[in-house]
Amino acid sequence: MKTILAAAGLSMLAFSAQAATTTIDFESFATGTTIAGTDLGGLTLATGFVTSGPNGTKAILPTGSDYTQKYRADFSATDVTAFSVDMGDYGQDADTLFLFAYDSLGNELDSATGTLGAGVSGMMTLNVSSLSNIAYVIFFGEGFNTQNNVYADNLSFTTTPAVPLPAGLVLMGSALAGFGLIRRKG
Repeated sequence: MKTILAAAGLSMLAFSAQAATTTIDFESFATGTTIAGTDLGGLTLATGFVTSGPNGTKAILPTGSDYTQKYRADFSATDVTAFSVDMGDYGQDADTLFLFAYDSLGNELDSATGTLGAGVSGMMTLNVSSLSNIAYVIFFGEGFNTQNNVYADNLSFTTTPAVPLPAGLVLMGSALAGFGLIRRKG
């Protein structure tokens, strides 16, 4: 019995999906670089240019001078199950931060919010996750005149490949064979 359980456990480990996390910071980009439409290694932002952020490193702001555009990141990577972003500003006003995750049909999968009070200069991390594939995220802050006047940095996403069907069949077959052996011995 112990041998069968050990074999089943090992086969589950052999076929388990391995998660991988990718983090994009903007230190390697020159200040002023427009990154809108650029594949950043698994995700593409619809808006943004690189500047100095409130955490002392480089960050992005929305493209344009009115800051009404929300950040949108579309994933070319598959099996995205989690996303996080650092957002913040220099503290001249209070900011409410928002992060939404969507599937490919536009259904909301998860959301997160946070608040940076007036006088708080720095960044806050927001996280979303889903058992379903995240196709894109939208994130932004509302503060002065409800504009998206917040910086974003350290965009991280996690991919967790699904266990392929043949591996699932092997697991199920191993379990059924194990139950058959137990029944014969019993």
